[in-house]
Amino acid sequence: MNRWVCLRGHGTFDQEQLASKGGEMTCPRCLAGGSTILTSTLKAGEMHTFPIHSSTRVTELPWALIQPCWRRLMLNFGSSLSDMVLRGGLSASEAVAVLEDQPFIILTQLEAELYLVQRIAELT
Repeated sequence: MNRWVCLRGHGTFDQEQLASKGGEMTCPRCLAGGSTILTSTLKAGEMHTFPIHSSTRVTELPWALIQPCWRRLMLNFGSSLSDMVLRGGLSASEAVAVLEDQPFIILTQLEAELYLVQRIAELT
């Protein structure tokens, strides 16, 4: 069974709990506030992580770290979090740019990976 997660942090919902507004699935709390937002599919029981590719030190980010940055992800890549998961995620330097709310950032692979390790440690 598919579950959906609100990108504004209102929680996860079953298909039956969501409202449809203009053909897009919408969080009931966001809809009540008059705002349509993007939602992301997750399968029940699946860990809430976001993939990082081409990295030896960091292979995934906690969902709680990347989810608040969904607007920057849309600006940088024109894709939702769920679309980027299906595409394999981001590289380490792309993830740093999203987390830092920047259109791009120039870092070595090692610098980007160490930054992500530090951000993950701060979250836990």
